[in-house]
Amino acid sequence: MCAKRGFIMKRILLLPLILIFFVTICPLLIPSPAQAANIKLTVDGRLIYTDVSPAMVDGRVLVPVRNIFDALDGHLVWDSVNNQVYGSKGVKKIWLTIGNTVAYNGNHESVTLDVPAQIISGRTMVPLRFIAESLGCQVNWDPTNQVVSIESEQATPTEDVFNLVKPSLVEIKQGDSLGSGFFFSNEGEILTNVHVINGTGDIKVTTYDNKTYKADVECLEPIEDIAILKLENASITYEPIYSYGMLSTLQEGEGVIAIGNPFGLQDSISSGIISGIRTIGDLNTPLGDTNQTKTPSPTPVANSSQIQMTAPISPGNSGGPLLDMNGNVIGISVSYIEGGQNLNFCVPIDDYFSLKNITPSDDTSEATRFQSTDKNWDTRLKQIYDDADNDLDGLSNNDTGSINDFQNHVLPEIDSLRQNVSSYTSTDPDIQYCVSLLADGLNDLYKGNKDLLNAASNSNNNSNSDDPKVTAAEQEIGNGDVYASEYEHYRQNILCILQYKH
Repeated sequence: MCAKRGFIMKRILLLPLILIFFVTICPLLIPSPAQAANIKLTVDGRLIYTDVSPAMVDGRVLVPVRNIFDALDGHLVWDSVNNQVYGSKGVKKIWLTIGNTVAYNGNHESVTLDVPAQIISGRTMVPLRFIAESLGCQVNWDPTNQVVSIESEQATPTEDVFNLVKPSLVEIKQGDSLGSGFFFSNEGEILTNVHVINGTGDIKVTTYDNKTYKADVECLEPIEDIAILKLENASITYEPIYSYGMLSTLQEGEGVIAIGNPFGLQDSISSGIISGIRTIGDLNTPLGDTNQTKTPSPTPVANSSQIQMTAPISPGNSGGPLLDMNGNVIGISVSYIEGGQNLNFCVPIDDYFSLKNITPSDDTSEATRFQSTDKNWDTRLKQIYDDADNDLDGLSNNDTGSINDFQNHVLPEIDSLRQNVSSYTSTDPDIQYCVSLLADGLNDLYKGNKDLLNAASNSNNNSNSDDPKVTAAEQEIGNGDVYASEYEHYRQNILCILQYKH
């Protein structure tokens, strides 16, 4: 009996020892949240407080994602459907999925994480070093004091945008033509302008690492002036620009960056702002061409617009990307007005998606018919200009022979050609738009020259240059010349279809 009582007493005495072991010894054997709670976080010298203490997992510090983005002045979006985190700070971007060690940053570049993002204490916890370095910061770890120090990067937004998209940029050459372009899809598509590749000879594309490849035309849209190319039989690693901003999201006055190869100066950068969104045809001329102040154009293609910007562009910029300050492609540089005060234009990226939705057609009959008819129009128009030039000096001096020739020959020729052009119809909207430009131009030329003839016939002196009727007639003729020049631009783009259709 005494032995049994002694055994019970021993067990009672052992209980406090067991409790002491679990309270004091076990915490030393198991990782403790209290240890993680000692980790301090600073950003540019400021101590950052988090609503859930940082955690140390497999040697990596995890922090609440929202706290770190707020501290770095970033923007955060949580996708509860896919358990995904999307964050950005200017052009710097990250994508994380809970429980997945594959993450993305920059221009959608994949990164393998040592520790995935995870939910701890009801908060989304993310690897601090990956987040900070992806957002352009330097990270230092002081193990003695358990302090993580983050220092923000001081790079300019323009520099950030250029570094982000540089591997996507290309230079395009065809014969003597030089232009720009950029990779824009997982399919290896290169975007540029039609007028960059509407010459003769092979299309050659030089990538950012100075390697040159031949390219084929995938599809064209002559009015919007967009061409989609693909490298010919080339298996290369390319980095397309993934992010883009649609026309509806743009604001006048927001900053933009244009990148291209003006006069062969590779990867030149210029910056400016969006000046306005213009209906196509308001002010539109190929890069390097001269244009005058233009009167309203014919009815434009539905929903076709261009972005006007102050970012300077020059010959060779054609086809290069226009980007916002977050690195999103918003357009393709297409034209400027020489002699204007920094009036530059680009095609919105929306037009690329419209072009992709068009069902390709192998029927070239409309383009072939237009090409044949256009040759006849072009010959007649050049003859009209030559005949008119021969009579202009005589008209200004009231020369009877010149007046009679102008009345009996030049004007009837203009009238005949404009009626012929106006009666031409096509089922192809691009061709019809092009024809309408020439028709409107010929109408202005006819009216202006007729008024000029009347002014000369009714003049009683040998110098009628100050006559307001003459001035108005000359303005009308000038408007017609602008339409004719614009027609020439679109005509070349449309005829480019024939060269690459098959």
